[in-house]
Amino acid sequence: RTGSTWLLQSLINNMQKAISNSGPKLVIYSGHDWTILNIILILKLTSIECFMEHFYNGTVSEDCIDEFPIFTTNVLLELW
Repeated sequence: RTGSTWLLQSLINNMQKAISNSGPKLVIYSGHDWTILNIILILKLTSIECFMEHFYNGTVSEDCIDEFPIFTTNVLLELW
């Protein structure tokens, strides 16, 4: 999780700036599969335990994302 701390902090900073009308209205980030996986973990949409359970035992859970992010996977965050 610490590998994406800078990204999470950047997301929060840009959202705070957008709320105060002192920053950009649209920010686009690009990253690799591990970056996407870290964001999914930070948002608690999955956990390492769930991910590894599926990988090693083939267990399918409805409570979490249990597949490695594939090519063209994206995460979209909107601030309203």
